[in-house]
Amino acid sequence: MTGEALPGKALRALAAVIITMGLARLVAVVFGAPFFDEILYVWIGHNNPLNFQPHPPGTPLLGLLGTSLLGRTDSTLRVLPWLLGFCGPVLMYMLARSVTGSAAAAFWAVVVFCAIPMFNGFGIILTPDGPQLLLWILMLLLTWKAINSGRKRWWILVGAVAGLALYFKYIAVLYWPCLLLCLLILPQWRRQLRTAGPWLALVSGIFVFAPVALTVESANGWNSIRYHLEGRQKFVSPDISRIGEYFGLHFVHYSPIIYLGLLSALIWALHAAWKRRDEKLVFLGSFSVPVFAFFALITSVTARRLSREQWDSPAYVAALILLIIMVRELWNPVRARKLLIVCIAAMAIGYTEIALILFEGSTGLISRTMGIEPPFDCCLGFREMDRETDRQLAELPNGERKIFFGADFQLAMTYWYYSHNHVPYYGLSKKVEERYGVKEALKRWGIAEECLASQIGANAVFVEEFGALAIGEQRTRKAHRLNRLAGFFNKVEFVKSLEIPFGGRITKQFEIYRCYGLKPPPWEDGP
Repeated sequence: MTGEALPGKALRALAAVIITMGLARLVAVVFGAPFFDEILYVWIGHNNPLNFQPHPPGTPLLGLLGTSLLGRTDSTLRVLPWLLGFCGPVLMYMLARSVTGSAAAAFWAVVVFCAIPMFNGFGIILTPDGPQLLLWILMLLLTWKAINSGRKRWWILVGAVAGLALYFKYIAVLYWPCLLLCLLILPQWRRQLRTAGPWLALVSGIFVFAPVALTVESANGWNSIRYHLEGRQKFVSPDISRIGEYFGLHFVHYSPIIYLGLLSALIWALHAAWKRRDEKLVFLGSFSVPVFAFFALITSVTARRLSREQWDSPAYVAALILLIIMVRELWNPVRARKLLIVCIAAMAIGYTEIALILFEGSTGLISRTMGIEPPFDCCLGFREMDRETDRQLAELPNGERKIFFGADFQLAMTYWYYSHNHVPYYGLSKKVEERYGVKEALKRWGIAEECLASQIGANAVFVEEFGALAIGEQRTRKAHRLNRLAGFFNKVEFVKSLEIPFGGRITKQFEIYRCYGLKPPPWEDGP
């Protein structure tokens, strides 16, 4: 069912919204510094592209493709996410129109979609969440076609897309219990479980994902599975502050009124779908309410904080269409004025929030004016640090081995990303390795602290980063660092502090050392 066609004027307005938001995102792509996670994905893509730790290889492969075609710069790693960002609203229109049968409903679904800061962010940053969201929308579109047609080819295709989604994020596996629930609720759909279609979908999904995943993971000791089941999640008693943080962030990331509307639509759908057994409400509810409930539950019983504010984004795809359906049903002459005011306010706040985020990310003016730390912990200044590091490496004695040594593996990887000086690079801090779930992988990749043993006698440039709040502590930490480096090298000398301004003030500082004669292990940490 496709319903009425969208008038040419509305279609042009829709295209204008999509293109305008795409151009706004381009500002962040061109002028915004990348986050370390993005550089990590690119590094993995260039050095170990089929690695499944800490995340599946889909995102690293996107980073590999973009930077291989256009070179390694702040912008090129985000080119493909930016281009994919145009697909989200288009797929959303196709899904909403297919399910509701209304071009008008699909139009407003896209307008709301583009007003959600989180969804726009996915079209800027190299992250698994953007491709996962696109594939989730595509899965819902194909599933709706498969359920209503019963044709095997649609089922096979949706299974293949579901398998592909797992290459970006493992939580795409939630599609399958949602599908089962969807088919069980209505008798006319329940009969499809006795046909080949849904089972062909499952087989095609396994065929696309399992052979590569099982082969790579078994060869690496199932590191990714152990990391996600053991290292990433630690179960604790429910904590109201942790739950409040999680849901509180959603009011920012999804915009306050829109987020309240999405939650209201989920609650409304539970009642309306049960009461009416309407196919579209059952379908949309099955692919939104369980996902939302799952993440709400694990938020309350896991120690990891602030880590799921984007994980549950697939829940809000179907919830957004439910919101449009709910508003259209509530719309009548009596409450039309109030609903219109709320809708206008929701859109205005959402688009304004996006504009402010893009402005702050590009200029730093808001945080400078308010006198607060910049909200984006990005790799600002790392290009300047790497240029200075290359100059210091050139000052080391010629004819002797040279290495880059970072206070953590983040510095090592950013040095690889920006520098054209191809010297071996290593990272020091174990804490950061554990945070990103790559402790064992770094040893396997040969850049962990333990791998320094192959460079005995080498000279090094060592770099440590200080964020804005830590700059005042550098004297104490500098003394500690000199003592620790003395346990690694025969001679250590402090070279300079490289200050990075942003928004009219110093926001980051790099301490740079020259080190001579790496000692044999075991290395002493110093006091």
